[in-house]
Amino acid sequence: MNTSINKILVVVESIDVDDSSGSKGRVNLIKNLNKAGYIIEVFHYTRKDIYLEGIRCIAIKEKRNTPMFFLSRTERFLRKKLNFDIHKSLEKIFGFSFTVFNDRDSIVSGLNEIHDFKPDLIITLSKGGSFRPHHALLKMPEWHHKWLAYIHDPYPMHLYPRPFAWVEPGYYKKWKFIKDISEKAAFSAFPSKILQDWMGSYFPNFNNTGVVIPHQIAGYETYAIKHPVYFNPDNFNLLHAGTLLDQRNPSSLINGFQMFLEHNPKAKKTRLFNIARRKEYLYFLVRSKKKGNRKFNSKRKLRSVRTSFYDATAYNRKHHT
Repeated sequence: MNTSINKILVVVESIDVDDSSGSKGRVNLIKNLNKAGYIIEVFHYTRKDIYLEGIRCIAIKEKRNTPMFFLSRTERFLRKKLNFDIHKSLEKIFGFSFTVFNDRDSIVSGLNEIHDFKPDLIITLSKGGSFRPHHALLKMPEWHHKWLAYIHDPYPMHLYPRPFAWVEPGYYKKWKFIKDISEKAAFSAFPSKILQDWMGSYFPNFNNTGVVIPHQIAGYETYAIKHPVYFNPDNFNLLHAGTLLDQRNPSSLINGFQMFLEHNPKAKKTRLFNIARRKEYLYFLVRSKKKGNRKFNSKRKLRSVRTSFYDATAYNRKHHT
């Protein structure tokens, strides 16, 4: 990689640190690049104005007057309002949703408005299984020679190590998408050498273009926060904030917490918080609730549990009195 890099354009899906751990990690990287002395300009698709101190941030607007936008909203209406789900069939044909395509076009349109910034390097950052900025850069071959594509996780999903691997609709087109990135981006980056080697075993050019940029830590100032009604900072609080995948059944965590309470009856002010929306585990959660060990707090109906917790006081009252 050219060591004379001074100006960096970062194209990132979100810089809202509260929407996911992925976004927080990407913002940490941006902050540390700025701290290292690079001149940073950030184009983000958060779709709201967010500013990072000392860094110019431009929010890319969603294009809402295009045929692709109309198709994406039609599909969403059919799925959410009429319970007519065609997105899997569409992804089998096109590889990705109409929403992804419209977002890609929106990002391309926003980047084409850049006239007063001449970057030496362009970094695309994303989160989850989205990679929208990467979709956009693939459509801009004039920038491929200075493009660094950051690959934060294995993708497509069928390339995850077992037991996390699963086959998505349109999996081949998704595989072709990553193959195109591996061949067209001048550079690639991964948070670990293990991930680089893993992805390089499927897309060999990553072994030639890849560098390791570990997950970053950046300082944050915290201010007075109004706690939710169900959260008492005077308690001993345990929080599980990870997504409940099929392989992350919460029963072991909850049963282990109950064992902790059985062996520590004095732990009266202890709560285990579980942030999740996984309907597959609803039976277990409801069964636990009926036993008197579970309390729910949600703005949604029970079938889409958002935040829930075990209250040690209720458990001890039942088992140690």
